[in-house]
Amino acid sequence: MGEEKSVLLTQEAFDTLKDELAHRQGQYREEITKRIAAARAEGDLSENGGYQAAREEQAKNEGRINELTVKLRNATIVEAPKAGKVGNGSLVTLELAGREMNVGRYYLEKRDFTPAINRFKTVVTQYQTTRHVEEALFRLTEAYMKRHREGRGFWFFHFNMDLSNGPCVAKRLSGCGAGHEYFAVAENGDLYPCHQFVGREGYKLGDIYEGITNTELPQYFRESHVLNKPKCRDCWARFFCSGGCHANADLFHGDIRKPYEVGCEIQKKRLECAILVQALLALEKMEKEGARFMDVSKTDVRKKKRTGAIAGAVVMILLMAFTIVLILWANTQDPIPLGLLLLITAIPVIIIIGTLIALAGRMKEIEGGEEDEASKY
Repeated sequence: MGEEKSVLLTQEAFDTLKDELAHRQGQYREEITKRIAAARAEGDLSENGGYQAAREEQAKNEGRINELTVKLRNATIVEAPKAGKVGNGSLVTLELAGREMNVGRYYLEKRDFTPAINRFKTVVTQYQTTRHVEEALFRLTEAYMKRHREGRGFWFFHFNMDLSNGPCVAKRLSGCGAGHEYFAVAENGDLYPCHQFVGREGYKLGDIYEGITNTELPQYFRESHVLNKPKCRDCWARFFCSGGCHANADLFHGDIRKPYEVGCEIQKKRLECAILVQALLALEKMEKEGARFMDVSKTDVRKKKRTGAIAGAVVMILLMAFTIVLILWANTQDPIPLGLLLLITAIPVIIIIGTLIALAGRMKEIEGGEEDEASKY
């Protein structure tokens, strides 16, 4: 027999495993024994699926009991590391998502959209708890629209939203029918709200032999819609995500009415990107059909051009006005023949009139979006 190795555990982890062992040695072992006995009472065991499933579950349970017994017997309690430090008991995440993002950005810059999209999709699907997910979704949106404008669009489920119609109200309140519209059947015949709840304590609804015995649980699931979830009630995305996954909520909070926060943020970002895509596609379609929209960026440019043109005209007019005043003052000091005076004065007046005409033409060009051609003036 090989030497047993020491197992490093925090006190919290040790207590969790100890509780699991007590449950498997007590209540759970008794449940399996009762199921085996009930199956035996049915007679022929050669084709008794319930009996076979119970025996398999018994073997798994006993194996886990042995594993936990050895682990706890050889446990060495260590102090959990402080926040921000790595040590025994720390959860360390490699910066794989960041690397995927860097590669995706490179391909996007090169306009090689397929590998870029694949990298961003990897971040969204495999690294959902990292800080890169929001940017990955935004980059997916960017690549999606660029491909579409080049005539190489593709179908992406997460951006495929019907903003005008969509599901009925009942589905918007609670998108999942787990626990009241449908059930999951475990290998031993037990019934659970869905496949993700199989084996979770407190979520057994009954079995295929006796039917639903926990009659309160289906009603609780039926009433667990967005209006009965405090965090969902005032959320703008509540009728799009319908409250999220019950199984995730239970896994992270032990309560199906407390949504999984990371999932919420990812879902909202996905919805923002999807709405942006649909809005842009709708605007582009309207433009192709002849609609015109005010471009704020172009409006700002036009404003600057108008200001520049007016300022130039004002400077020229003031300069010519000063020239006229100077000519008239010189005439008072040393009188100029009338004909010559009129000719000299007419030159700046003509320039002023020309400047005003040019300004009016330039204003019309700016409004029409034409480029400035300084040589014309």
